[in-house]
Amino acid sequence: MRVAVEIELSAADRRRLEQWSRSRSVAVRERSRMVLMAAVGMTNKAIAGEGLDGNAKERHGVVTTAGNARRRKQS
Repeated sequence: MRVAVEIELSAADRRRLEQWSRSRSVAVRERSRMVLMAAVGMTNKAIAGEGLDGNAKERHGVVTTAGNARRRKQS
């Protein structure tokens, strides 16, 4: 099994992501929530299982998207 990349957030980054997680833009809201969940140690599959806004249709491709968000934040 592949191990997910660990994410460490500064207090400022966490505050900004928490603000974005309440955004009106679905894309911004979902990506920020994925990074926040990854920062607390959730796996990409667990993040996808959260359903993100409770919409099953939105889960398609979320595992890949969660991995991409994790890699972007690591850089």
